[in-house]
Amino acid sequence: MKQFRVDYPLLLFVVCVSLFGWIMVTTSSMTSGLNIHGSAYYFSIRQLVHIVIMLSLLVLVASIPVSLIKQSVPWLLLMSVVLLLMLHVPNLGREINGSTRWLHLFGVSFEVSEIVKWVVILYFSLLLDKQKHSYSHMSWVKMLVVFSIVALLLLKQPDFGSIVVMTSILLMMAFLYGVPLIFFAMISLSASWVLWFLVQQKSYRVARLMSFQNPWSDPLGHGYQLVQSLIAIGSGGIWGVGIGNSMQKWSYLPESHTDFIFSIIIEELGAIMGSVLIASYAAIILYLLRQGYRHHATFEQQVYYGVASWLCVQTAIAFSVPMGLLPTKGLTLPLISYGGSSLVVFGLAFGLLFRIHHESVTGDVNEAT
Repeated sequence: MKQFRVDYPLLLFVVCVSLFGWIMVTTSSMTSGLNIHGSAYYFSIRQLVHIVIMLSLLVLVASIPVSLIKQSVPWLLLMSVVLLLMLHVPNLGREINGSTRWLHLFGVSFEVSEIVKWVVILYFSLLLDKQKHSYSHMSWVKMLVVFSIVALLLLKQPDFGSIVVMTSILLMMAFLYGVPLIFFAMISLSASWVLWFLVQQKSYRVARLMSFQNPWSDPLGHGYQLVQSLIAIGSGGIWGVGIGNSMQKWSYLPESHTDFIFSIIIEELGAIMGSVLIASYAAIILYLLRQGYRHHATFEQQVYYGVASWLCVQTAIAFSVPMGLLPTKGLTLPLISYGGSSLVVFGLAFGLLFRIHHESVTGDVNEAT
C-alpha cells in the first residue's frame, strides 16, 4: 500500500475556512442560541460537531477507490430520489419556513437537497465519462430525464433555489466539458426560459425578485431582511466594528448565522476581511479548475469541474444576496454558514477530490487506504 498523497492546498483551505466559519458562527449566533435554546453557545457547539463529522467523512471517502465510487453512482442517484420522496411521508418530512426540505431519520434531521446536488454532479460526470466527447444524444436525454425528475420533486417542497443552483452547475460543467457553443447556447436559453416561467408561477418569487431591487420600498415586509443586511454591511465599513461587537445579530438580522453570515463578517471584520474571503474562494475555485484541466480521465476531470462550479455558484449567491445584488434566497456560504447538511456533503465532495489527487499522483487505483 502506497503512502497517501495529500492535496495540501485544498486541505489548508478546508481546515482554515471551516475554523474561521466556526468562529463566525459562534459570534453571530449567540443571541439566537440564548433566545431559542437558552445557551449562547448552542449553535457553536453543534457547528464544531458538524466540522468533526465533515472531516471524518472526508477521510473515509478519501480511502475509497474512485472506481468503486463510480460503480456506486447509479445507486446513490436512486437513494437520492427515494429520500426526496420520503420528505412527503408523514412524520419524516419537516416543514420549516413554508418548505418541506428536512428529512428526520433515526433522530437526525438533514436537508436532502444538499445530498442531491452532489449526487447529480456525480451522475453527470459519469454520463460524460461514458460518452467520451462523442456528444451522444442519449447521454443528454438521460441527464435531462433525471434532472427533470429531481427538479419536479424539489418544486414539490418547494425549493426553487436548489433548482437554480443545480441548473447553473450543470451548465458550467457542460461548458467546461467543451460542448459545441451552439448547443450550449440552446440549452442555456431553454433553461433560462424555464426558470423564468417558474418564477412567474408563484407570487412570492416575483415579490422577492422585485423587492431586492428596492428593499427600502417595503423595509418592514419583503425588504426587511435585506435592509438589515445592508445596515450591517454599512456599519462595518472598511475595518469593521470588531469581532463580537455586531449590533445586527441582536435579533435585527434574521438568519445571521446561516444565510446572512457574510453580513455579520463584514460588520465585525470589515470590507477588508470580506474581500479576503472572496479572494480565498476565488483562489480555490481556480485551483480546482486547474487540477481538473490536468486530468485526462473524464470522470475525475468532471468531478473537479463540478465541485468548482458548485463552489462558484453557491458562493457567488451567498456573497451577492446580503449585498442586494441578487434576490434573497436561503443558501449557505460553504464551510462557513451554520448547518450540518452542507458541511457533511462538502466533506464527501472534498474527500473524493483528495482520493482523485492521490490516485493521479501515485497510480494507486485499486487499493483502499
